[in-house]
Amino acid sequence: MVTRSVCLYEGRIIGIESIYTVIDGRQINIPHKVEELRRLGREKKLFCPCGCGGNLILVAGERNQRDQHFRMQDTARHDCHVRNESEYSLKSKIVLKCWLDDKLPGLETESRVPIYMLEDHTRRYEFSLLNRKGKVAVSYLRDSANLSDEKLQILDENASDISVVIVCDTGNRNSSGQYPEYLMKMQQRQGYCLFLQPADLNYDGSMLSAVVYVKNEKGLWEELELTEDLLTSYAFTGDGKLLYKDKLVADIAAAASDEYEKKKEVRIVEAKKREEENLKRYHEELEKRKRYYEEQEKRRQATFARFSNYQNSTNNQFNRTQDESKPGYIKEHHEPVKSKQLSEEEQRRIGLADVREKIARRVPKAMDRFEVRWAQCTACGEIKPGVEFKRYGANEAEGCLGLCKDCFDAGRSEWSLIPKPEQICPRCGSRLKPMNGPYGEFWGCSNYPNCKYSKRK
Repeated sequence: MVTRSVCLYEGRIIGIESIYTVIDGRQINIPHKVEELRRLGREKKLFCPCGCGGNLILVAGERNQRDQHFRMQDTARHDCHVRNESEYSLKSKIVLKCWLDDKLPGLETESRVPIYMLEDHTRRYEFSLLNRKGKVAVSYLRDSANLSDEKLQILDENASDISVVIVCDTGNRNSSGQYPEYLMKMQQRQGYCLFLQPADLNYDGSMLSAVVYVKNEKGLWEELELTEDLLTSYAFTGDGKLLYKDKLVADIAAAASDEYEKKKEVRIVEAKKREEENLKRYHEELEKRKRYYEEQEKRRQATFARFSNYQNSTNNQFNRTQDESKPGYIKEHHEPVKSKQLSEEEQRRIGLADVREKIARRVPKAMDRFEVRWAQCTACGEIKPGVEFKRYGANEAEGCLGLCKDCFDAGRSEWSLIPKPEQICPRCGSRLKPMNGPYGEFWGCSNYPNCKYSKRK
């Protein structure tokens, strides 16, 4: 922070930036300004601006900036309430003073000129820099939050024919998408926002950016950069308007805003079109899925109906078998339902191939896809549902084998003749029997030609 960068002389505030100017593009101090302030200090005509009554002397000069530009002569005074100023802010004001001297040559620029036409004198609003003959005033803000509606109103009421240029520090730029409340006040007044980036004490290296803020089609605020160049590239018209390469910055801002609004309308139309297309594709996909699930439901119901019919037939056969044991029952000829009577489609849906594989591996309970138990009869070799069996094997390894009711009723009992694993077809679970061929004897499936499995003896 910089202490005492201003002094009070005959009721007028004088800033240290007033001793600087620009010659041949270089920023230098003005000798007669320095000597005049030194003389006024020695004559005790410079006072502290806080109102404490202390006399100040100039200590800055050819050494450029110091932490304290004006020093209190009476160091014993303790009731001083002078406000400190940031070094960055002071450098910005010096650079802007040199800018006005460079672009308005021969016309004197005053610094920190108060706006007198106020009823509330506790408000110390001021022009940071004022060139009366050039009709240009600069109001510099280190923080954009200091740009209040009251200050803007006072500037408008007291500027008369003077063009006021409001400049902010570059750290106030807003590209977060949030509404730039304070910057919009500046933009609404002059049509754009100006941001200064000083290069230490080098006027010719300082940068100035012109920016406008616009709201996009999503409701977010975007920053449109109009110009970004050296401060020396900007100038003024005869009536104080800001120029950039012979073009009014206000006109550049208006053209950029109009162009953005046109593109924004096109983007809105395109976004709406994309939204409609996405909605259409969504409904098409929804309808496609609906048809798919309807087909799946029909197939499931058809499979369930076939399985229900099969279960009913097996249950009816079981009931008839139970009735046969009753006295006076006349047995009717009925062919038992066997697995080979099922069509290939029904066998596939029931998962009979998996059942045969489980029986070949001696799984205790060979279940199909509908949780129906199947087993293989050791007398006839047929693979049937569990309801058609009279009994099953005595241990876990024989749980998938048993004696069917037909063989039990016929008096056939080959329970002790359980085929060995190597005598079972690994494909369909049927018996393997010895056969002769052109190459000698081999084992062939008894379910031939439905199953053509074979192996050498």
